[in-house]
Amino acid sequence: MHLKRNIFILMFLCIILYSFQIYKNYFSQNFIKNKTILNYENNITKKNTCILKNSEKKNIIYLKNDVICASINTIGGNIEKVSLLKYKKELNSNKPFELLTKKSNFIYQANSKIIGNDSPDSSINCKDKPVYKIDKNFFYLKNLDKNKKYIPLIWESKNHSLYIKTFILNKGDYRIKVEYNIYNYNKNINISTLNKLQQNINIQNTNFNYNSIFSKNTYRGSAYSSDMHKFQKKSFEDIKTHNTSIIHTKNGWIAMIQQYFCTAWIPSNKENNIFFKKTIKKNQVSINCQSDLVPINKNFCHKISSSLWVGPEIQKEMKHIAPYLDFTVDYGYLWFFAKPLFKLLNFFFKLVNNWGWAIILTTLTIRTIMYPLTKVQYISSEKFRSLQPKIEEIKKKYKNNKKKLNEKIISLYNTEQINPIRSFIPTLLQMPLFLSLYTMLVASVELRHANFILWINDLSSKDPYFVLPIFMGLTMFYIQKISNTNNSNSIQSKYTLLIPIILTCFFLCFPSGLVLYYTVNNLITIIQQKFILNKLKN
Repeated sequence: MHLKRNIFILMFLCIILYSFQIYKNYFSQNFIKNKTILNYENNITKKNTCILKNSEKKNIIYLKNDVICASINTIGGNIEKVSLLKYKKELNSNKPFELLTKKSNFIYQANSKIIGNDSPDSSINCKDKPVYKIDKNFFYLKNLDKNKKYIPLIWESKNHSLYIKTFILNKGDYRIKVEYNIYNYNKNINISTLNKLQQNINIQNTNFNYNSIFSKNTYRGSAYSSDMHKFQKKSFEDIKTHNTSIIHTKNGWIAMIQQYFCTAWIPSNKENNIFFKKTIKKNQVSINCQSDLVPINKNFCHKISSSLWVGPEIQKEMKHIAPYLDFTVDYGYLWFFAKPLFKLLNFFFKLVNNWGWAIILTTLTIRTIMYPLTKVQYISSEKFRSLQPKIEEIKKKYKNNKKKLNEKIISLYNTEQINPIRSFIPTLLQMPLFLSLYTMLVASVELRHANFILWINDLSSKDPYFVLPIFMGLTMFYIQKISNTNNSNSIQSKYTLLIPIILTCFFLCFPSGLVLYYTVNNLITIIQQKFILNKLKN
C-alpha cells in the first residue's frame, strides 16, 4: 500500500512541478519606493542606446585571460562583449558562450560611467561619447605582470583634467575590476560613478539556449543586495510595471541573472550608493548603481573602483567576491535542502571526478541514512497487510455503524502496536529531497554539459535516446508488481500497474541527472525491500 501511495504522490509532484517553476519566476518583493529619481541619469540614457557604427570596430581592444575574453570599445570606454572560454554555446559547438553582447536584435551590456561637470560622460548625446586613448608606453608598463592584465584608457577634459579608466583582470578570474584615477587640474568638481546592467526582456533569436521545457522556466531577471535586504529578486516584468523605485545603501551589489550565469556590479563601499531600475525602451530594462557625488578639489586626485562579475554562478568563488552573491544560484524555496545537497554532491565529485557517479553515491548516502525509517515503513506495512483479513471481518460486522467500525479498527491497531503514520514519514522526507535535487540540477552550472557515461553527455538535459527514463519505468513497474503480489483486488492491481507508464512519460523530459537519481533510488528500494521482507519471514 505504501508503494502505491508513494507513486501517487510522485505523480502529483510531477504535475505541479512545472506550475511551481512558473510561479516562482514571477515571485519577488517590491523595492523600497521613493518619489524621486535621478534626473541626471535619465537625460543621459534617453539617447544613449544607439548602435555603434561599423567604423568603430577598429577601436576594439581585447582583455583576455584563461577563462574570459572581453571586448572593450575606446569610444565610450565600455565593455561590449564577454565570451566565457570554458563554457560552450551548445554541447557540440566549439564556440564559447557569449554572455555580454551587442546585436541588432539583442543587447546585454554592463557599462560604467563617470557623471559630473567636466567628466567623460556628462554629454547626453550618443554621438558625443567620450573617446578614450591608449598611451602605449603606459600600457606596456602596466602589463609587466603575467598573472594580471591591464587596459588603461585615458581621457582628457577641455579643462585639462585627466581621467584614467583601467580595466584589470587576474588570471583565472571572472571578475573585472574597473578603476578610475581622476586628476583634477582645474576648478573644483563633483563627480559620481554610475554602473549599469542593461538587457532586452525578449530573448528570441539569441544565444540563450534552453534544453527542455523545464529549464525555460528558471529565473531570468535582476537581483540586488543592500543594507536592508541580503538578497532580493526583481523580475523584468516588475521593472516595467514599477519604474520609479530606488534604494539607498552603502554595501551591496546589483545583478542580472539567468540559468547558470550571472553579471553583477559590486561597487566600492567607501561611498554611499543608490540602486534604481529603469525601463529604457519597451523591450529593454536596466538596473543601476550610482554613488553619491564626490567633491574633488583643484590640484587633487581621487580613485574610485568597482568590480564586475561576469561569468558562471560558481558558488565557492562568488561568496568570496561579495556577501550573498552566491545566493544568485536559484535553488528556489527549498534552498536550505538544495545547498547542503550540492555540497554532498560536490564532495563525491572531488572523489570520482564524474557528476553522474557523484549522483549515484549521493543517492546511496541518502538512502543509507534513511534506512532505519525505511525499515520501520516496511515492517509497519507488512503488519498492516497481515491485519487485512481481520479488518475485512470488522468492516462486514460493523458496516452499518461507522463510529463503531472506526473504534474497532483503531483498537486493533493499538493492540497490534501499528501506527499507519510511521509508514508515511519516509515519503514525506523524500518529497523535499526530490524537489531540491531537481532545482539543484537545473540551477547548478557545474552540471551544465556534464558528461556521465556512453550516450549521456549532459546531465542537465533530457536523455537524447530516452534509455534511462524507460529503464527507470521498468524498475518502477517491477516495484509495483512485487507490491501487488498479495493484493486481492485484481482490478486495482491492473490500474496501479499503469502508473509506471504514466510516470515514464513525465520523466522523458526531465534532466537525465534527476532520472539517474530516481533510477538508482528504485534499484535501492528493490534491494532493501527484498532484504527486509526476507528477514521478516525468517
